Parts: sequence; C-alpha cells; structure tokens
Amino acid sequence: MNVTASRLNGSDYYLTFSGPIALPGVSLAAGRYLFSREAGNVVRVARGGGNEPVVMVHTIPVSRTRATAACSRRSRPGYR
Repeated sequence: MNVTASRLNGSDYYLTFSGPIALPGVSLAAGRYLFSREAGNVVRVARGGGNEPVVMVHTIPVSRTRATAACSRRSRPGYR
C-alpha cells in the first residue's frame, strides 16, 4: 500500500491511501482524507475536501528528536 501526504497548513494534512486502513472504531476505504488537529490531542478525520467527517480520535503526543523509518505491514514486528 502507498501513502502520500501533503501539508495544508500548520496542523492539517491530506493523506491519500492506495488501500484500506483501520483507525479506532472505523475502517477507511482507499482514498484521500483530511487529518486535522482539533483542541488538545484530538484528531478529526474527514473524507475528500474535509466536508464529510468520518471520525474524531484522541491521540497521545510523541516527541521525536530525529526522523524514524516509516512502518509498513511487512516491517512491523509481529504483523501477520
């Protein structure tokens, strides 16, 4: 599966998935989604142009001092 990202502004990103993905409580079909950081640690996910909300999830912030390799289904330990 391929994922492309483009930054809309400081905390909003468009992510396009070539295959289905799962988030807590929802499965997303392949396509383009807007990921927006809302108040606090809440991320809102919407389809296409951002007008059709799909899910809002609570997140846990992670600070990284350096970039890390992307994780794929094949590289994730324990994935079956």
